[in-house]
Amino acid sequence: MTKQIKTMTILLSICSLLVLSTGYVVQLQSWLMFNAGLENNPQKQSDKTVYSHVGIRTMVSSQNPIFNMNVEFSESDVTPQNETHVKTPTLASYKEKRIQSFEEPKDVSFSTETTRPGNKLKSDRDFPLVVELQDEVLIEFPDQYSRFEMQKALSRLLVLPREMNAKQIVASNPIDVRQKPYLYKRVYNEYDKPVRYPAQAFKYADYLLNNFSQKINEEQEAYTVVSIPLKEVQLPTSVETYQAWVERYSKKHKIAPELVFAIIEVESAFNPLAVSKSNALGLMQIKAKTAGKDVYQYVDGKKGEPGEAELFDAENNIRMGTAYMGLLKHEYLQGVRNIENKEMLSISSYNGGISKTLKLFGKTPQEAIMRVNQLHPKQVYRTLRYEHQSGEARLYLDKVLKAKKRYRDLLELTA
Repeated sequence: MTKQIKTMTILLSICSLLVLSTGYVVQLQSWLMFNAGLENNPQKQSDKTVYSHVGIRTMVSSQNPIFNMNVEFSESDVTPQNETHVKTPTLASYKEKRIQSFEEPKDVSFSTETTRPGNKLKSDRDFPLVVELQDEVLIEFPDQYSRFEMQKALSRLLVLPREMNAKQIVASNPIDVRQKPYLYKRVYNEYDKPVRYPAQAFKYADYLLNNFSQKINEEQEAYTVVSIPLKEVQLPTSVETYQAWVERYSKKHKIAPELVFAIIEVESAFNPLAVSKSNALGLMQIKAKTAGKDVYQYVDGKKGEPGEAELFDAENNIRMGTAYMGLLKHEYLQGVRNIENKEMLSISSYNGGISKTLKLFGKTPQEAIMRVNQLHPKQVYRTLRYEHQSGEARLYLDKVLKAKKRYRDLLELTA
């Protein structure tokens, strides 16, 4: 019995020693593994730096106030474990011969993005740089772009309806070609035709790569710089002379300035001393006893009619002619609901008289306006163009509408 007790005591002691030794072994193993990890992979601060590279970007520096480079990224894209710093470049300037080709740029379109840890970092190297100058647009492509990718990006840039953007020219989203391109009538192809549609732009992009591109190697970096020549659009002297007055009075009387310019062109060819057979005077060919008298009474609030000196004064003639168009459109024809119909009737009435114009649609002004409101603009146009009793009035509508379109495009390009 005593032997059995001794044996049990020894076994219990051995078990206790085994349990205790196991705990020490686990701690020792953990300590060894931890230190081995430190030896093989010492703790370091994770820090990635994105530098702006050279080429056109050389000109973008914090010391050059005429450039505006915005580097933006979302805070949600950066974690404390993997901070991303973006340095504002302060690189050296271009070589002298290349600086000479740069004048004050209108815009530098450039983006730098970051991605979450584990994903490929996107920097400005992934996007072209677009710089709009007075007489050209420069696009700098990083070396990784193939010729086809550059041609596609250039063709997209040529048909973008809004201001140029580096991301948009390399994107794959569709472009609404119904909208007029931002560079329309500022970029002309090799056949001196304005670039408007994608197929035309794609072909011209190939021409640009063949004739207006340059391969540049700088500081172990390579780029392709493509130049798109721009045509400078200027207003004719005749338009510039009267632009301030036209803008002032067209705004006051709610008439499109391009319509005022169109009427001036068709009526007098910008001659402030023009006199017609029916004694219409000045730039907008105002008759003192009709349009002049109406403006005196309903706009100026006074009796009588203007004299020759008033109508030969360029500014006053524009004021009275624009005011009379305002009376036609907003007072005499205020019951016409369709904007196109109202404008065509106003134009025809300016030349052929409001009474004769409305009689084409009804016996009284009320009946005429009710009838016009039932017609499509094409029907109203055909009536004014082919049924007006005055041959001059029939041609007048077409002349003014065509001139208005030209001046609208011209004013948009020079705005």
